[in-house]
Amino acid sequence: MEIIKNSLERIYADVVLSVGSACRTAHHLRKNHLRLFSSPLDWMVSSDLDIIYDLFCNDFKDFFLNYEVVKHSKKGDKADEPIHVKDVKYDILSIHHFFANEDLKIQSKRVNEQSIYCWNKIKQKLLLAKNIVFIHCGNFELEKIKKFLTKTSLLLKRNWGGGE
Repeated sequence: MEIIKNSLERIYADVVLSVGSACRTAHHLRKNHLRLFSSPLDWMVSSDLDIIYDLFCNDFKDFFLNYEVVKHSKKGDKADEPIHVKDVKYDILSIHHFFANEDLKIQSKRVNEQSIYCWNKIKQKLLLAKNIVFIHCGNFELEKIKKFLTKTSLLLKRNWGGGE
């Protein structure tokens, strides 16, 4: 896959992966034909790269199993409207995955299982990739970004047998 940043610069990537922040990331990847598969962090609100790294390390195994309702829908709490639910452990907010008309425990288990399933597919793609682009809408200090990329690179090499 080729990403064109501007008329002079091109980036070649085997995998482009959304690591969240808000719905904008997945939306713009899809709009620009770069969202070739789902990420567990698509459509999630997260602001900490260390938390994202922790999720990578534990394969999303406890993602959204400990949760709390933050607020109900703005549209009068209709049963079929999404509610805002926060993963208490990871401080990640879902505003699209939970609904007032369904049991939260069942929904939590579904979100967790879907996240693990998506992540396992992503890991297989990462194993084969030579060039990976992580996309995250947010403001970070350069040192935090470098730390995230370094730790993630080492994790890929060490735990999943990735490249050189």
